[in-house]
Amino acid sequence: MGRFLIDRWGNLVLFAALLVMPAPVSALDADLYLAGLGLHQETGRNIYLGGIYLEREAPRPASLTEASGTRVMEYRVVARRTSIRSLLGGMLLQSEVATGQPPDQATTDFADAILSAVNTSLYAGDSLKIELSGGDTTIARLNGYELARVDDAGVADYLLMGWVGESGPSTVFRDKLTAGQVDPSLLSTLEANTYSPDREAEVARWVRAEDEPAPAAAAAVVPAAADAGAQTAAVAGAAPAGTTPPTAHEASRDAAPADAAPADAAPADAGLPAASVAAAPAVARPAATGGALTTTAVPPPAAPPPTTSALPAAMTPAPQVAPPQVQLAALVPVPGMLPTTSLEDEIRALGVQEYSRRLSDFHGSLIRLVYGEIRYPKRAVRRSLEGRLELDLTITASGEVVAIAIAQDSGHRLLDEAAVEAAQTAFRDGLPIAVDPVAIAEFGDFASGRFTIPLPVNFRLQ
Repeated sequence: MGRFLIDRWGNLVLFAALLVMPAPVSALDADLYLAGLGLHQETGRNIYLGGIYLEREAPRPASLTEASGTRVMEYRVVARRTSIRSLLGGMLLQSEVATGQPPDQATTDFADAILSAVNTSLYAGDSLKIELSGGDTTIARLNGYELARVDDAGVADYLLMGWVGESGPSTVFRDKLTAGQVDPSLLSTLEANTYSPDREAEVARWVRAEDEPAPAAAAAVVPAAADAGAQTAAVAGAAPAGTTPPTAHEASRDAAPADAAPADAAPADAGLPAASVAAAPAVARPAATGGALTTTAVPPPAAPPPTTSALPAAMTPAPQVAPPQVQLAALVPVPGMLPTTSLEDEIRALGVQEYSRRLSDFHGSLIRLVYGEIRYPKRAVRRSLEGRLELDLTITASGEVVAIAIAQDSGHRLLDEAAVEAAQTAFRDGLPIAVDPVAIAEFGDFASGRFTIPLPVNFRLQ
């Protein structure tokens, strides 16, 4: 049936004779260490933990941009769900803000290759790594399996600047990442979010395993589907009078956080208040009186688990006369693929940055509408109650709000009911703004014409 061997680190490993799927943990990971870790938020939602990994044998640089050897950026998803399109769009938008330059052709092609290779949403625990290897090769891996590569160090450098650049959009995230020591609460959250064996097998089915045992061998490119994810904005509850609406972060996208970290351990990005990476069980709360909408509890989707990584190199973009060729595997048709509508084709034709911008604008608008109606309960103020919750709004393409659900409760009934009542008031007559089709692509599907969008509410006394 199989045989036991001792690997290079002294671990006992069973090798089955018929096992053809390579394990997604490469020898490279053992030679790297976690040099920095930060929580990234968009429109107030916890999207991913960003980790930078460096070579153990190389001295720690004064600046992460000056690190030598192999370096890896890891995007460890902590949201309930996000689309690869919105994640990539946010990555490029961050880098564009930080550098003042749009992505060059090589970076755009690299992002397109990743987008083409992933045929499903990303879930809590998934691990996207951008590796700079050999000084001049940028490689993308999902849960250890290679999606794309390009012989251009400037691609990895450009994406890194979105994290550590002084003009980047998130000073809180950058400060955590470059602090020189890893926040223990964030490290616990990183370790709690790991992809499952079933998720590993699912990703493995997307890629072609070549002769070498490392999963980074080759990637089968699959036509991208309109993934569903989520992005939101959490706003701090100001004073007894009520709460303050958030400012939507430009690069936005995804879903609700999966595993827990203390609320004070995860400061918010880009001027947004702090929010926790919390995994509170879904608990039904009664709807506030006077509203036609009902409140139900919706448990978050099952979220697969993640991995670890390393980081990028020199931060000066290399000038290019012609963009290098991105290496992709053969296109793999998706069996039974249904024909798409013209609207779906229009959305899929959007660049990932424009997709993220539109999604952020629409999502942020809904969140501000809810915050405009929130009243911090006086009893909660007297008892100094604070908390963060997440609502799920189910909406039709015509703008009718058909359900309000508490996807993650705050732990305080008073706060939960205040958030539900605010949402009922804000959307009693449906959405006062037009539905942007990107929200349907991100949070639902065009066949049903419905989507469920997550809205975070963060009650914080000041």
